[in-house]
Amino acid sequence: MTAPTNTGAEISHQIGSTGRFTLRVPSGEVRIHGTGSDTARVRDRSGRSLSDRFEIGLADGSLELVARKRFGLTLSIDRHQWGSGSADLDVEVPAHAFVVIDTASGDITTSGLVGSQRYRTASGNLVLEATGGDLDLDAVSGDVRIDATGVLDLCGKTISGDLRVRAPRLSRFDMATTSGNMQLDAQLTGKGPFSIKTISGDVTLVARGDLQVEAQTITGDLVSEVSHRRESLPGRKLLVIGRPGPTLAFKSVSGDLQVVEAREQQVTDMTDTDFPGRPGGSEPTPESPAADPTAETRRLEILRALERGEIDVDVATERLAALEEA
Repeated sequence: MTAPTNTGAEISHQIGSTGRFTLRVPSGEVRIHGTGSDTARVRDRSGRSLSDRFEIGLADGSLELVARKRFGLTLSIDRHQWGSGSADLDVEVPAHAFVVIDTASGDITTSGLVGSQRYRTASGNLVLEATGGDLDLDAVSGDVRIDATGVLDLCGKTISGDLRVRAPRLSRFDMATTSGNMQLDAQLTGKGPFSIKTISGDVTLVARGDLQVEAQTITGDLVSEVSHRRESLPGRKLLVIGRPGPTLAFKSVSGDLQVVEAREQQVTDMTDTDFPGRPGGSEPTPESPAADPTAETRRLEILRALERGEIDVDVATERLAALEEA
């Protein structure tokens, strides 16, 4: 085994082709690239010492970096607590490694990862490029874009961030959202399950092959611009495209699901301009007021209460409207 190296701003450790890499960081910008080697490397782009700000765990087959607590201050998301510092990191890991990323407001960009991956973020944006494998997502208000080059097994939940997925095939798609919108462009194939649960978020689904959508919704609608046939059964609607194929279960309170024709670049690209404040992203105009962190916190509290079933959609809508007017 190659001995680990630590030069202050950079650390490397041999974890094997399917080893585990874990990073817990409160904020910053992290870029992760999958490689053909069996070594994980982390470099701080500012040149600051990693060991000063992270607890670094080296073990056989794993590398873990967890932000240290500073001055008694921590950043908490549910059960996790991390230090209050920010870090801009470049990371290389084996392409088939098991990758676990937890962040509060950090922006995460990955490329070439095809092993099991778990991402947990509160408000940071997540962009996964040239990816594949098993993905588990838990996002509160950050936007997520996934461009897969291989078969994807995707599950998780969002609260108010938008999710956009493009993949050649999905062997599973099991996602829930409170108010975020979804755009899905992939052929559904495999054992599934294929399921979307939403309170008020809308879904755009690109027709790729035979498919049937079974919808249960209170005030939402199920529409298609693709040739189809429909059936209405007690408490649910069925839309069949082509021959009966994989079933996508859609459950919604007020969200709509629209099936559209497959076209080149069907799913709207989410570029850096969609992420204000990131390199290449658009900055707020001088006339745009800065976001009120207190109002954002209250908005997320309302959405979480709705997700837990403590309030209904009407109450949540009234509270959100009142917050906007305040």
